[in-house]
Amino acid sequence: MTRTREVRLAAAGRLEIVETVLEVPGPEQVLVRNRMIGLRAAMGLLLTGGAPGMPAYQEGKALWGPAVGEVVAGELPPGTPVAHPLGWREHAVLDTARVRLLPAGADPLLGLAQAELAHAALTTAALRTANAMS
Repeated sequence: MTRTREVRLAAAGRLEIVETVLEVPGPEQVLVRNRMIGLRAAMGLLLTGGAPGMPAYQEGKALWGPAVGEVVAGELPPGTPVAHPLGWREHAVLDTARVRLLPAGADPLLGLAQAELAHAALTTAALRTANAMS
């Protein structure tokens, strides 16, 4: 039985690192080894009860947030760089549809940037001179 670790909310504002059993990915899932997690200012609110439209972290449950990692097993080839919403743990098992493939050779920190949608639009759109704004 393989073990992994995750960060959980122990009590309001108090975190704990817990060792758990590493899940095996099922059909249409991937096991990802997290390499980096993103921190957002809003996470402070999530630790202390949430805010309108933002569910609070739950006591005894693993925290969540943006993460970048690499596929270890499952529906995608091992080593595939991905971004996903299950940070705060060494490993995450997710439905393949919940991971976003990162471009090969790109800086993995782009997967954590809050401006990632704008970056993707600018780097993948077929822009022409006629599209320029003045």
